[in-house]
Amino acid sequence: MKAFPNNPVQAEKAMLDQALFFHQNGNMAEAESAYRKLVGMKARIPAVYLNYANLLYQTQRLPQAIAICRQGAAMYPDIPEIHHSLAVFYAEQNKPSEAVERLRSAIALNPRFAEAHFLLGMQLKKIGKLNEAISSFHQVIVINPNVLEAYFNLGNTLALVGKFDEAIDHYQRALALDPEHIEVKFNLGNALLNLGKIDQAIAIFQGVIAVMPEFATAHLNLGNAFLAAKDYDKAVDSYRTALEFNPDKAEILLNLGTALRNKGEIEAAIEVYQGIIKTNKNFKEAYDNLGNLYLAQGEHQKGLESIRKGSGFVRFQVAKGYAVL
Repeated sequence: MKAFPNNPVQAEKAMLDQALFFHQNGNMAEAESAYRKLVGMKARIPAVYLNYANLLYQTQRLPQAIAICRQGAAMYPDIPEIHHSLAVFYAEQNKPSEAVERLRSAIALNPRFAEAHFLLGMQLKKIGKLNEAISSFHQVIVINPNVLEAYFNLGNTLALVGKFDEAIDHYQRALALDPEHIEVKFNLGNALLNLGKIDQAIAIFQGVIAVMPEFATAHLNLGNAFLAAKDYDKAVDSYRTALEFNPDKAEILLNLGTALRNKGEIEAAIEVYQGIIKTNKNFKEAYDNLGNLYLAQGEHQKGLESIRKGSGFVRFQVAKGYAVL
């Protein structure tokens, strides 16, 4: 058995080195045994609690990891990494408010803790504090201007609050770091489409599809761009391609129906809307569009009956694609 120094702190360091050796080499049982002994001794080294909590997390024991991390935070409240680790665990448990509290503590102790600012932005976004999230992502970029995910998530959050010009700027900055990043390109296309820059959006979506032809939502949004451009033939083709990869997606079918209606293929559009309703009886937009088509055909009773099952308003609905946020 390995002998440890007589000095208590030196002995703890030697035990921690042994625990880390086991941990790094995948011997989790031996590592846990050593960490547990150190915790039982109320070890004076914060890394004991961080690494033991990490081992528990790695072995799918999140509540125990949180308990050890909380113990470490109580003993060493001035160590920002402990608060950050605890926030990571809370985020994993889908407890964003608890994560935010710990991240604020970590940042108060180390204002240039970029990882803490980034996770804070993600958790603030999750609880709907979008402007605060934007500030957090900005802070990451101030600390480290080479974090692509910060530009990407900043762009996504700016898009959520309708600041599409600023979102585009940050997507482009992200692409300067990685010109082939598909999700960034896709969301850039969405922002361009929302600003009415249709030709640019079409070019972006076509580029995404060239790399990832099975990306159904890219085909959907390309169809939406063609629909906005009133190029109904191409819109129909894009929607039909999207359906090859996701045949039951009601939003794709809804917009296919709209494109067919705009092409003048009324019976085909009606058939599409009827198909949606058979499998999605609560899809109000399909009832609305079907009802409006019946009204346009002079079938007022059928039209009003369908609209009553929908929103109750006489209007056509178009579904948007979804950004990869």
